[in-house]
Amino acid sequence: EPTPERRYLAAKAARRLDDLPAVAREMEVVREEAEKTGNNRLHGRALTALSDVALMRDADLPRAKELVEQALDILDPTDSASRFDALEARAWIGWWTGHLTEAEPYIRDALAAAKDTGLKELEAGALDLLASSHRARLELDEAEELLTQARDLAEESGAVVGRGWVFLTWMRIYALRGNIEQAEASGQEAVRLFSEAGAAWGTSRALIHSAWVAWSAGDLTKAEKRFREAIRLLKPLGDRAALCESQRG
Repeated sequence: EPTPERRYLAAKAARRLDDLPAVAREMEVVREEAEKTGNNRLHGRALTALSDVALMRDADLPRAKELVEQALDILDPTDSASRFDALEARAWIGWWTGHLTEAEPYIRDALAAAKDTGLKELEAGALDLLASSHRARLELDEAEELLTQARDLAEESGAVVGRGWVFLTWMRIYALRGNIEQAEASGQEAVRLFSEAGAAWGTSRALIHSAWVAWSAGDLTKAEKRFREAIRLLKPLGDRAALCESQRG
């Protein structure tokens, strides 16, 4: 029989598959039921997921920020796993607005929460996000040092999607350094890992950045093919975060 916990797990599975319309429907029901019963853990987790939907599907940054900050207020300070997701979501909002200095404290708090859980997959994700922050500032040596740690943790945890994000970040660093062959190899490994996990959004992001690598190598035919494949994957998801990038490409 349906319970709030089971409904949440089903909605979480939809989130792993990047099915944003399903997440929006199901997590709203979870949020309502959790609020009625005083289940702050599920309430906070549902708010975090709905923040993701507001960000990625609706491109509504004020709403996304409002929802995730509600989640951080509601969640138990000792519930590190739930707070990790909320802190990571809050950091992404800083990224979207181009405020890296705003995002970085949330990334570091997410890293601390990940360490509290003892889950290497979460720690790898936070380190990858921190490495990406340094990459965006063109602090490539610092980014590579953090990314090496993230790669080791992701491999130890066996997390397929986590490894995919690490390879995607490596690809972008290699591209910035002008190492096109290494960027191409890392990008294709990221595509393979995301595809293996059924993570359509991650696959699409890897395809978009791989398309720019192909463009840099002078292969416009391959670049166009990758952009179009990303569009094909993203349209059914209801995504607006990456679809516009593939269409622009």
